[in-house]
Amino acid sequence: MAIQKPNLAPSIKFTETDLTFTTRNFGITSLGISGEFPKGRAFTPIAIDNVTLFKQVFGDNNPCKFEGTQQPIYEGVYIAKQFLTESDQLFASRVLGLTGYDAGDAWGISFGAALDPSTVTTTSTSTFTATINYVNGSVGNVTFSNSVLQDLYDAGIIEDGLLGGSTLITGDTVVVGNKFLGDCSTFTGARFNMTVTDKVETYICITGETSVGTTIEVPSEVQNCVVLYSGGTITYDSTFVITVVNPIVVQNVVTNELTVVPSGILTLVGGTITHDVDGSIVIESGSIFFPNGDVFTGGEYKICDLNDNVAVYDCETIDGINYTLTTGTTIIYNTVTSGTTQQIVSQIPSGLVQIDFSGTVIELSGTPYAQYDNMVVALLRSFAQYNGDEILNFQVEGNVISIESIDGGIIKPLDDFLIKGTKTDGSTFEFNVSFDKAKSNYILRVFGNFIPCCPNNLPLYVEDIFETTFNNLLANELIYCIKPSICYINTLNNYKEPYQGAMTPWIVSELRGNRVNRLFRIHTFSDGNAANTDIKVSITNIRPDAKTFDIQVRSYGDTDRKPVVLESYSRLTLREQDNNFI
Repeated sequence: MAIQKPNLAPSIKFTETDLTFTTRNFGITSLGISGEFPKGRAFTPIAIDNVTLFKQVFGDNNPCKFEGTQQPIYEGVYIAKQFLTESDQLFASRVLGLTGYDAGDAWGISFGAALDPSTVTTTSTSTFTATINYVNGSVGNVTFSNSVLQDLYDAGIIEDGLLGGSTLITGDTVVVGNKFLGDCSTFTGARFNMTVTDKVETYICITGETSVGTTIEVPSEVQNCVVLYSGGTITYDSTFVITVVNPIVVQNVVTNELTVVPSGILTLVGGTITHDVDGSIVIESGSIFFPNGDVFTGGEYKICDLNDNVAVYDCETIDGINYTLTTGTTIIYNTVTSGTTQQIVSQIPSGLVQIDFSGTVIELSGTPYAQYDNMVVALLRSFAQYNGDEILNFQVEGNVISIESIDGGIIKPLDDFLIKGTKTDGSTFEFNVSFDKAKSNYILRVFGNFIPCCPNNLPLYVEDIFETTFNNLLANELIYCIKPSICYINTLNNYKEPYQGAMTPWIVSELRGNRVNRLFRIHTFSDGNAANTDIKVSITNIRPDAKTFDIQVRSYGDTDRKPVVLESYSRLTLREQDNNFI
């Protein structure tokens, strides 16, 4: 935060302070503190006269404690704040390490890049056969004689919708473009065309009996009325008589059991009879009297193919809706059959269709985008503790960590996967993680970042995760998988160096030809790791015509929607002769 003192500036800028005369008033006690503070410039005495100023420069209370002694790591903060309640003359100097520390081994999780189309080559051309079985219009089984095509289909790369459907007929052709399957290292694929050579539809054969010989219909009743019905007619507790000339089928709606009536008189009595627009009827909770003497009572049955037969209502018992009763003659017949019988066979489509193909396949191969393949998306480190001899003992050391797929297949970018390993004490661990931030097992939720004063029972922590790069490449479909092999690193000694301040990347010019020029970058006077998350810088109001721009020093945790500006510098230039030269 900004420091409202004429001789002091915020964490990115300090002016020199004259310490020759430290006591401004007789009778006022001065104190100098040198020790560890959460943030601030190292080894530079800073004059502090109030608690607010101290928080701005060196940070606030911190719960971190040394293990064993349980003494506060940042004890100087508590001493300074207590002193400033009674005096306004404090000089504080922050101490930081000059040699760095050993962070131990590192384990990188990397991803495999998507297929680079420019690397695709043809490996072979050959012929193949295929058989597709359909059940009620849906694909049931697919068999390719070519192993590459079979692998592509089994992996879901060749989708059912590309295969043409069950309505294809002999001579029809299916064409499928380039399809690829990767193993997180290389890609194999194919494109193909195939033509239908045969199609077989399976039918269910239903056997029934028909009477032959002396079969006659004897009029049993002559009525002086006629019932006119159509699709939408519904009758109740009525009698419906069907004179079967062409065979009809009675279907049990619940069990799908079929009964063939080849000829004779079929009488429906009682219940509810519903007429459909296609000419079929459904009888519920009634009785059906068959020509052979069988009777079905209750249940729900459907009868089709009435249009080719004579079907009339007993107009004296009719009751229902959507019918017309007119004058005329209705003859109700009864069947009298004698003689021999013969079998008849009816074929009903089963919904099973087999289609055979022959075709040509061009097999392909390719490699991932070289510039993205094997990029590290997250870096894991081991927790460690100092023992009584001040030797650092890491929980995990060596090439002992592995990555495994949950189902044994390719780990897609947002899939769950397992991180397994062995600790230095011989015990093992296993964690289910993902790079999907919407999941509860998101890797940062499982391991978290390193927090020095908050020990836990986890063996590992996430030192770095490159979310922005990962999400951008994923959105542009440039990531294919998570690599199944861990990237073990035992030479990453980036902490074995003296402390330093934070700095921005180089601010560069516009593209000039094929290059950009480095212009400037901004350093913090505050040192150590805390400086990385203390402030940030925004460049705004760029005016190309005037060649000026503004710089804002902002709180690290603010947002562009609600910025917290600590300092701002307006109308800066890059011309050294200007008064507002940066």
